[in-house]
Amino acid sequence: MVKLQFAGYLRRFGRRFELEVSNAGEALRCLCYQIDGLKKEINQGQFRVRIAGNDMTKESISAGLNTPLSEGDVITIVPVIGGAKSGGWLGIIGGAALIGASFLIPGGFLATMTSTALFAAGVGVAAAGLATMLTKTPPAPSIEGRNSESNQYFSSLSNRVGQGYSVPICYGEMVVGSNVISQGLETV
Repeated sequence: MVKLQFAGYLRRFGRRFELEVSNAGEALRCLCYQIDGLKKEINQGQFRVRIAGNDMTKESISAGLNTPLSEGDVITIVPVIGGAKSGGWLGIIGGAALIGASFLIPGGFLATMTSTALFAAGVGVAAAGLATMLTKTPPAPSIEGRNSESNQYFSSLSNRVGQGYSVPICYGEMVVGSNVISQGLETV
């Protein structure tokens, strides 16, 4: 028996499956035929795959899917986390609607305050929508990558991790190098 497990949003298709298959490709094909929408979701997404304890890369995935598996091997498929960016049109339209509504409120002092608040909120929402449209989405960091900057504080230690890179969480007693997340310098 081979165990295939999904993580992240793929868990809606099931968490863990025990299959009598010879390789990971066969296991994935088996599930794609049986579960509606799984094949479409896998074709559209970006995933990290671990087969029998080995992380697959773009170069090794085709060989990894066809490698024979032993009894009790585990296949894990995890979605890669990434940001989403919509066009920003909805923010601009919503902001314009709030600005328009601010001119339609008749009345005295309280109505003037409400009108001013609606106008300010509309300008803010429209500006946020415009900023979303103009901002380029940054690329997701690679899983293996680290900062290539040279170390300035300690000798021969990897003590810095770039923004957006994963930071390991260790439990128990560990003897490892450090990954400084934040560092300050104070002069007197």
